[in-house]
Amino acid sequence: MDCLHKFLCRPIICWFPDISWWYVQIILFLEVILIGNLDEFLLYLEVEQNYSNNTLIGYESDLKSFLHFLEQHKRSTNVDDVNPTIVRRFIQFQMGKAHVSPRSMQRRISCLKSFCNYCLTNNLLSSDFMAGIKYPKSDTKLPVYMNLQELKQLFAGLDKDERPLSLRNEAMIKLLATTGMRKQELISLTWDQLDFYNETIRIFGKKRAPPPPSFHGCSYHCC
Repeated sequence: MDCLHKFLCRPIICWFPDISWWYVQIILFLEVILIGNLDEFLLYLEVEQNYSNNTLIGYESDLKSFLHFLEQHKRSTNVDDVNPTIVRRFIQFQMGKAHVSPRSMQRRISCLKSFCNYCLTNNLLSSDFMAGIKYPKSDTKLPVYMNLQELKQLFAGLDKDERPLSLRNEAMIKLLATTGMRKQELISLTWDQLDFYNETIRIFGKKRAPPPPSFHGCSYHCC
């Protein structure tokens, strides 16, 4: 970028009056390099890495936040011009003025690291702009679990519930409690994943790769 700028600023501009137009066109071309790389990166995650839609949406949002920061602060969007100092400024801005939580910032840094590794692997980048970038510390919140007695009381209350959709609510809560399914896995559950003959449910993970059946007739037998 610097070499190109020096070359275009030589006195030959005086010989060719239209050289300034070409200079602008080249700069505009370079400015869209990062945007094109972002699209290719997201396509790579979707097709080759088989990432879930929710993960792709999150990555796209994080990358757009970084791109918006570069444009807002009049920084080059050429991926080869990004360096660790700019990334640190981005983190400082996000957590300071934008009030982004440490947990969300950790996800955005992880996204940028993945994008940087992708660019390095595909020779789109000459240096690692995420080198030395550390994750911000966040307060660790310990999960609160129900003990066995509380779980039995919950199941007993579900058995006595006679309101509409009570059977649906009972099945959902017992699946979550006895299989370790994630909320999104339960919401995305389809009839094709149910095997009533073998009393099994096929659960798909975050990358949509089916692990061994994690449920075996325990919605009623385990309680």
